Amino acid sequence: MTLEKPFLSGRVMLAFCWLSILLVVSQVVGQEGAAGLEGFSRRVGMPLHWAAIVGAVALGAVVLGGYLLTRPNPRPGMTRQCLIGASAFTALILSNAVPDWGFRALGLGDCPAPYRLVIFLLFAIVWGGLWCWMLPVVQGWFQTPVDLATKGIDTLPEGPVTLIALVSRIEPKQFPLSDGQSAVTLTRGDGANAKAYPLAFTSLAQDIEALQGSKWPWQQLLRAVSRYAPRPGLRILLVGSRTTGDDDRGSHEQLATLCKPFLDRYPELRGAAVDVLPQTLDFEDFNEVKEAIRHCIREQCGRVAEGNVFVDITGGQKVASAAAAAATIGTMGQFQYVRTNDTTGSVVVSDLHPPVVPTAGN
Repeated sequence: MTLEKPFLSGRVMLAFCWLSILLVVSQVVGQEGAAGLEGFSRRVGMPLHWAAIVGAVALGAVVLGGYLLTRPNPRPGMTRQCLIGASAFTALILSNAVPDWGFRALGLGDCPAPYRLVIFLLFAIVWGGLWCWMLPVVQGWFQTPVDLATKGIDTLPEGPVTLIALVSRIEPKQFPLSDGQSAVTLTRGDGANAKAYPLAFTSLAQDIEALQGSKWPWQQLLRAVSRYAPRPGLRILLVGSRTTGDDDRGSHEQLATLCKPFLDRYPELRGAAVDVLPQTLDFEDFNEVKEAIRHCIREQCGRVAEGNVFVDITGGQKVASAAAAAATIGTMGQFQYVRTNDTTGSVVVSDLHPPVVPTAGN
C-alpha cells in the first residue's frame, strides 16, 4: 500500500510558484501588448470600432489556427512548436485588447459606476454559468484518450528502442535453467498430463513456435521482445512484482536469476541491454505501478526518442496492466499487448493521447 502524499509537497509548491509567475508575466505581456497595439491603430488612423472588429476577427483566426496546428499531431516538431508559441503570444495580446476596445466603442467605458457594476455582475453570472456548465462538458469531450496507433502499428520506428516489460512469475521447477546447459526442456503440467517443450535458444522464432500450446507466461515475453530484435541500441527493462506472502511470491526475485539469463541466451538479443528495474512493485496497486512506469518512461525518453519507448503490459495482474497502460497516456511512450487468443501472438500497439491542445514545447 502506498503512503498518502502530503498536501503541500516541495514539488507542489514549486509548481504553484511557477504558475503564479507565469500568470503575472502573461498579464503584463497582454496589457502592454494591447497598449502598443492600440497606439499602432491610432497612428494608422483606424477608428476604435473598426479596431475592435478587426481584432475580434484576428483573435478568432489565431485561436483557430493554433488549435488546428495542434490537433493533428500531439508531438509537434520545432517549426510547429514555434508557430504554436507565436499563436499563443498573439492570442494573449488580442484577448486583452479586443474586450476593452469593444466596450469603449460601444460607449460603455465611460458609464457611471453603478452601470459598470451591473455590467460586471451580468458578466460574472455568465462566467459562472459557463464555468459550472459548459467547462465540464468541454472537459468531458477532451478527457477520453484517443488511440493514434490505429493504423501502421506494424511499422517499427527507426533508431534505438526501449521495451519496458511487466513480467509474470513462472514455476522454477518446470524450467531448470543453468549455465552448463545449451538447451532446456520446459515441463508443463504434472504426472500423466505433463508435456515437454524443448527450447534450443537458437532463435526467438523457433522457440516461440516450440512453445505453442504451452500457455507459458514467458512465451508472450519472447513474442513482445521479438518485435524489436535484433536491433542496435535495444534495451529491455524487466519489471517484477514483490512478494506479498508465502503463498504469493512475486516475480522480481526471478528477473536477475532466471529471466535475464533466459533472454541473454538468444542470438538476436546478444547486442541488447537486458536490465532489471531495482524497484519491486505491488502489481495490484494501481498508483504505485503507474508512477513507477511513468518514471521509467521519462528516464528512457532521455536516451531514445519518445516514440521509441514501449511498455509491454501482457505480463502481471490485470491491475498492473491497466496502470502501465495509463502511464503512457500523453506525449510519452506507447503500450503494447501480445494477443493471447490466437496462435500468432501478434502485438497490438496503442498510442493514447487526451485530445487536448498541447502547449508549445511539449
